[in-house]
Amino acid sequence: MEIKDNEKSSDQPFVDMANRGISFTLILVVLTIAAIAMVVVYGLSWQRLIFQYPRWSAYCLLIASLLRLLAIAGIWRWKKIAVILYSLIAMATTVIWFAVGEPVQSIFGMIGAILVASMSTLKWSRMSWKLMNSQH
Repeated sequence: MEIKDNEKSSDQPFVDMANRGISFTLILVVLTIAAIAMVVVYGLSWQRLIFQYPRWSAYCLLIASLLRLLAIAGIWRWKKIAVILYSLIAMATTVIWFAVGEPVQSIFGMIGAILVASMSTLKWSRMSWKLMNSQH
């Protein structure tokens, strides 16, 4: 069964850039660039990270930075689970930074999570829980 343009399906939410709004789009662009930069920085400074911080925290931060990229990709695709994942990652990295004695490092992650949560709230009803949209 094919879905026509004038029919709406809860399986396939349609929220284009115009519906997203310029402010949310700009926030996502900045967060995407920052997330990519963090993966690159962690990769390039890996030896310094494991020397300066406990090994477990360096691994956790690297994994969190990779998961953050996945979450941002999901937010671009309007997935509710991605917003929740992004928020959980921000909370987890905050705990990690506090545990290693660097609480200031967590501020930017929490600001990003607050911005994502507040902007997503406006479009929550148009977002989907499904990871993949089914094609009819």
